Amino acid sequence: MNLEEQTTLQDNRSSEVFTNPLLMDRILVEIEWFDIQCLRKVSRGIRLCVDSLKPDPQIAKYKIKLIDNFPGTVEIYITTKLSEDSKYVKYRSREFLLNDDDQYENDFVYCDGPLIERVVNDFRIIFQHQVSMMSKFNLKVNGEILKSIGNVLKSRDTPLNVEMLKMKVANEKDIMSILPYLDSVESIEIGSYSEGDLSLSDVSRLDQWRNACELKVEDLTIMNSIQELNLHNFQEIDIKVNNISTNDFIYLKEIAEQSKKFIYFKIDFEHSLIDDSFYTSLPPYMRNPNAKKTWYFPLSSPQKFLQLDYDERINTIYVYRVDRDRVPEDFLIDLNDE
Repeated sequence: MNLEEQTTLQDNRSSEVFTNPLLMDRILVEIEWFDIQCLRKVSRGIRLCVDSLKPDPQIAKYKIKLIDNFPGTVEIYITTKLSEDSKYVKYRSREFLLNDDDQYENDFVYCDGPLIERVVNDFRIIFQHQVSMMSKFNLKVNGEILKSIGNVLKSRDTPLNVEMLKMKVANEKDIMSILPYLDSVESIEIGSYSEGDLSLSDVSRLDQWRNACELKVEDLTIMNSIQELNLHNFQEIDIKVNNISTNDFIYLKEIAEQSKKFIYFKIDFEHSLIDDSFYTSLPPYMRNPNAKKTWYFPLSSPQKFLQLDYDERINTIYVYRVDRDRVPEDFLIDLNDE
């Protein structure tokens, strides 16, 4: 047997070893998603063995974004539970390869076919067996890519477990492409590439929304009334709405009083519908004309109070809990005299 035949035999035996499901199962739990994909490319037998075991890639963080200074370019960052270091891949349409001496040529995975199709297909391969909880799912792409990613999520047997969803959107439809197909979402952060209005009529009816604890919306003004937003379960809120009314103010107060957890709400608004009758029915502790008004409300715990600040100068309402020692002494005296 010559050297070439011996080498071929050894390669075949090596492949046979790696197609053993028991051995492969032990290997897969020790390697990252990138190494899993490299392993699948070694041979057809190994790929079939890996795919039959359906290994959890244990993705902890996933970020995908369009690159502003490179047209037709998408970049992804992935961090796994096995490593704190992120790996990233840049996809680019081959039509944007400027010339043979392009200094950025080696930085990209060039796609001869449709860019989005390649990116989304890789997303499907990476996440098809993801079971473990992801700490962050960050999507900074356009509506077309969001819809395609949403279709992949929709096709999974189970929702993708995500602790924090962060995304850039143009409208409610973009959010609805993703959020209904996630599970265990605790934090929702919505942004936009430009300022505008946002309706959340459908989103606010989702179980994922009602079960979340943190909400932040940047660059967009929510057109729904506060009472339409189903905010009962949220502990931290940072949003801007179009209008704020007396009933909205009372609604926020009641939510905060009923909650047994940490509370911090920051509500910016464009227009105030609060009139003087509100101050008659619920007199503030401190009221400065055209400035900040402050209320204190006792809670079930004698050492905790609810503080509400309404700052007309910047059109913002704050709702949060404070310790008893931060409440003015004269207010406590008046409270005890009641």
